[in-house]
Amino acid sequence: MSQRYQNMTSAFTLLRFPLILGVILIHCDISGDISAGDAEGFTCFLGWWDRSILKVCVPLFFAISGFLFFRDGSPTARAYGQKFRRRLKSLVIPYLIWNTMALIILAIKALPPLSAYFPQYAGRDFSLTVIVDGYLSIGDYPFDYVLWFLRDLIICVAVTPLIAFIIKKTWGMAVPLLFVLLIFWNIYAAQSMPDIQSMLKSVLWFAVGAAVPLAGLPEAATLAVMRRILVPVYVLCCLLQLCFPVIQDEGAAAVILYYVTILSGIASFICLAIRFCRMGLGLPAGLTASTFFVYACHGLYCTVVRHIVVYMVPPAHTPTAFADYLFIFAADLFVALALYKVILKFWPAAMPWLGAKTPPAAFTQ
Repeated sequence: MSQRYQNMTSAFTLLRFPLILGVILIHCDISGDISAGDAEGFTCFLGWWDRSILKVCVPLFFAISGFLFFRDGSPTARAYGQKFRRRLKSLVIPYLIWNTMALIILAIKALPPLSAYFPQYAGRDFSLTVIVDGYLSIGDYPFDYVLWFLRDLIICVAVTPLIAFIIKKTWGMAVPLLFVLLIFWNIYAAQSMPDIQSMLKSVLWFAVGAAVPLAGLPEAATLAVMRRILVPVYVLCCLLQLCFPVIQDEGAAAVILYYVTILSGIASFICLAIRFCRMGLGLPAGLTASTFFVYACHGLYCTVVRHIVVYMVPPAHTPTAFADYLFIFAADLFVALALYKVILKFWPAAMPWLGAKTPPAAFTQ
């Protein structure tokens, strides 16, 4: 492993599980289940919480992936081959397995005896074209909808030689240029080729992480820029969205604030994680190892959990809305961790096929 980026590598290890908690919280959003005028305190909080904090989680996962792929610099042809083989086992095969499980669950929900409980799936088309789109269509959701990140990451990895070539030939300037291009694209042509635009966002955040080792940026200088410039910018963005939520409605200001918040948020999360690492704080290795499993698994049932909870306890007031939100999160996380431990105990050989890492023995006991 490269010794140039020890602090950032440690920070990324620490961040993995907290970031997946943020992803789960994104999928606990009950704002669509709240009637207009109800639980206004909760909806105001959720709007700020989502825009300022949660929206950073997935882009940071892309940035971490880009950084780790190129951590030791630009790979040789032999190294590319080794990396692609490892990613085939850790990304492509788990994607196919988890998405196929989601397809089977979806087909079960569409069965006539269950149509009363899942009317949105009644008469769903399961033609070959639809099934293939559920695996390959860019800009749309897979059957396990949370796997759109994994699908986009697979594409980013597939084009890493091109990403590395462009970054190195432009001395890293291609990344800020793409950043500015996407801002202008969102402002002036938001409805133009949305699928390509969505994929380019994924490439952008992947390239943000990749550019640091590819450009050979010193860790100390990179972190200094993050602390002195990007962290204050992120705090300012959070305050702006808290004090002026209307700025998020539409227009150029909303687009610029969105991109700047994510970029500065990525830097701020990294700096915070490095601070925690230097303080000796960390998470149990078993939780870190469960990250991928929790991510892929919770997408199979999180929508059902949300519908059940809001049906049983309608979020008509702020206290009940907060209670629903937190209960849905706890239930999603508990089910995923419980299944993780059960499979580890009775079928540990399945874990590599599901993209999960093997944790220390103590976690399985």
